[in-house]
Amino acid sequence: MIFYENQTYLYSTYYLERGEQVELGNWTKTGQGQYVAESRTGNTTLWIYDSSDDSLHINGMPLFRYTRYKG
Repeated sequence: MIFYENQTYLYSTYYLERGEQVELGNWTKTGQGQYVAESRTGNTTLWIYDSSDDSLHINGMPLFRYTRYKG
C-alpha cells in the first residue's frame, strides 16, 4: 500500500489462485490515523495507521498489519 501526497494510492497483493491484484484510487484523511481509500472500481476501505509500531491495517482487522518494507 502506497499513499501518495497527491491523495492517490496504489495497493498490490498476490494470491496463489488469482496472481497479482492491483488496486488504484484516491484516499482521504477522515481523522487522526484514519484514511478512507476509494478504488477506481468503487470499493471503499477504511485504513487505520498506528504510529506506535508504524503499521497500517484495515478497520476491523487489527491483527492483519502492513509494515514498511525494510529490504
